[in-house]
Amino acid sequence: MPFRLFIRFQSRQALEEQSIETSSASEAVGLIINVQDLMKKMLEWEERIGVYKEGQRILERQQRFQFPGSWLHIDIVEGEWSSFSEILRRKDSSIQAQVEYSQNQF
Repeated sequence: MPFRLFIRFQSRQALEEQSIETSSASEAVGLIINVQDLMKKMLEWEERIGVYKEGQRILERQQRFQFPGSWLHIDIVEGEWSSFSEILRRKDSSIQAQVEYSQNQF
């Protein structure tokens, strides 16, 4: 799970680079669809992060498990999640503002 989760967070770079204001119509539609899809998945991903956090806590405190060097610790996951969530919310707000502006123009 941590690797797949980390791969999702890497997609934030692509999301950061996209803009509704400077996109062509087809790029704007693609961005809107992508953001809507990601927003729908956020609750599920938040739940998975919670499970991951609880699993790590149990392993650390109850089992005194020694994690391998390649382990993706929850603090890193939560930091990436926070960044990803903020970027996604800003993109969604930008899209909503652009939609309102376009509606007012017509």
